[in-house]
This record gives sequence, structure tokens and C-alpha cells, in this order.
Amino acid sequence: MLLTATFLGSLLISAALQDAAPAAEEPAATPAEELVILRPEWYVGDRYQLEFVFSRERVENGAVTLSKEKRSLIDVEVVDEDDTSFTIVWTFPAPVLPDELPREVAEQLDRFPELGVGLQLRVRTDEYGSFASIENAAELGALTSSLTEMMLEKAAEEERDMSPEKRANLRALMESVLNSGVLLQSMASNLAPYYMASGLALEVAKPLAYDEVLPNLFGGPDFPAKAAWLVESHDAELQQAVVRYTQAIDPEHGSAAILETMRMLGSQAGAAALPSENDISSFEINDEAVFLYDIAYGLPIKAEVSRHIAVGETTQVDTRSYRLIEYPEDPVAEVLDSENSDSGSGDDR
Repeated sequence: MLLTATFLGSLLISAALQDAAPAAEEPAATPAEELVILRPEWYVGDRYQLEFVFSRERVENGAVTLSKEKRSLIDVEVVDEDDTSFTIVWTFPAPVLPDELPREVAEQLDRFPELGVGLQLRVRTDEYGSFASIENAAELGALTSSLTEMMLEKAAEEERDMSPEKRANLRALMESVLNSGVLLQSMASNLAPYYMASGLALEVAKPLAYDEVLPNLFGGPDFPAKAAWLVESHDAELQQAVVRYTQAIDPEHGSAAILETMRMLGSQAGAAALPSENDISSFEINDEAVFLYDIAYGLPIKAEVSRHIAVGETTQVDTRSYRLIEYPEDPVAEVLDSENSDSGSGDDR
């Protein structure tokens, strides 16, 4: 039971880790043919569509105990830009919910399959195209608050003898999931990785390795980690590059932060026994991502971002895959084509 609790704690820690790329800087004086620059060439009005797939597989003692996959299409549009940022709208045609929900909350959400359809996130990036923030967080917070009330009313109608205590407990549980920012965090975790390479300037075949500190959203100590970027290949004619990213919690300095956080979570949950150093001796969280990048436009054509978690004989791999299935429409080019067409018609006359 302690190992199971330890693994569940590791999932919480994993969900709380915020991926961080090195700060974008102006490239050093390196010959252009040796340098790959992943900078956005985006314009207001650009539109494209992504296929997004989330998959999770868990293996315990050599046997697969969980395997699931969720697939959706996402419409994306650049709606604003200035010297320091871009604003992008992601429109989800299907509900986007946290990967793990308490049974009681999942049951209530199943009553409203239409909720979340057409949900939009307004995302601000920095000038280099790296994810910065969700602009309409307050609006989405108000939406989830009203959603909680709607589901409670529906539940009360269907279970007329629901006791005040049960209603209060259900409200507290739903608010803890829907109104606490968990929903936004889940949506951001599905969105941000697609842009994580934006802004980098990397030499071909020369790894960029660095130490970083991953914020601990639970309020415990931050997690020291080792990370690296590498351009594996570069096709100058096609203006494409294959870029790989790896990250792992620093095994030498990260164990203490992990143990303290898991003990804090266990104590808050009222666990009878708290994890010890032995329980996390085989604890690992490793990330890997591979991008096929369109350098000319500054956007991944394909990307696969995975997180591998291991505690003892239990492992879990979460994978987020992105595929550009409708290429960005260039409104500037469309206007020019239209003007050229009109001009050509005039000459014919």
C-alpha cells in the first residue's frame, strides 16, 4: 500500500512540474549554416489545425494495467501581435478535462457531454513564441464556477433525497477539481509543450546542456533537474530540422526535494505511514521530446513529448503528440494573390 501511495504521490509531483526551456537569447556570432534558429514568422490572421493525441500506459510488475488514448482536433488562430508577444486562440471542438478525475466528479460531468465543446483558450506567448500565460483565465474560472452550480442542481433533481451533508461534500469535491485552477493547469499542460522549442538558437549536432530548477506547485522545495537540447539533423533546402529535448530530475540533488514533497502530501492526506528514503530509491521522472520543425514559419510540423515515471516495479508513460494537419493560411499571401488576380484580369481586358 505504501508503494501505491508513493506512486500516486509521484503522479501528483509529475503533474505539478512545469517544463522550462532556457531563456531565448540573441544567437552568438556563429556561421549561419551551422545555426538553426527557431523563431516565429507569424502574422495576425494565420490559422492552422492540429491533431492532438494524449496517451497513457501504466505497467505494474511487468503487466500492463492501464492503457488509454484521447484524440482531438484543435483549431488555432493568431489574433494579435506586437514587439514583445503574440496572442493565439486555441479552440477545442470537444471537452478538455484533467486526465484523472475523482469518480464522483466524472459521473457528474458525464451528464453534460456538450460542456466544453468549442471552449477557447487565449494564449499569450513571448516575442520568441514560447508559452507565457492564459489570457482568459478569469473568464474560464467564472465558467467552471457556473458549471459547478449547474451540475449540483442536476444531481439534486435526480437524487431528491440527497442529504445536505452529501451535497456539501459533493460541492467541495467538485470545486476542488473545477474551481481551483486544476482544469486550467491541465489544459495548459496539453498546450504548452507544442511551443517549448520556440525561441531557441542551436548549433547543429552540438548539445545545449544546462541545469534548471522546476517550480514545485505544492509549495515544497523546487526540483533541480538536468536538461539538454540537440539539433539532430538540418535540411537547409527544405528549411526543416529535427530537434530533441531531454530532461531528468537531478538524481544527486533532487531526492531530498522529492522526499520532502511526498511526505508533505502524505501528511495532508492523513496517511498512516509516510515515505522513507528507501521508498524513493528507484524514483525517476524523465522527459523526452522530438520536434520536426518548419524553420521558415517557426512551428513544429510534428512533435511528440513524453514523460516517464518509475517507482519500484511500477512505470507510467504519458505521451502528448501533435501533428500539423492543416497548414497555416497566410492572410497576407491571400490578399496579394487576390490583388494579382484582379490586376491580371484588368490587363486581359
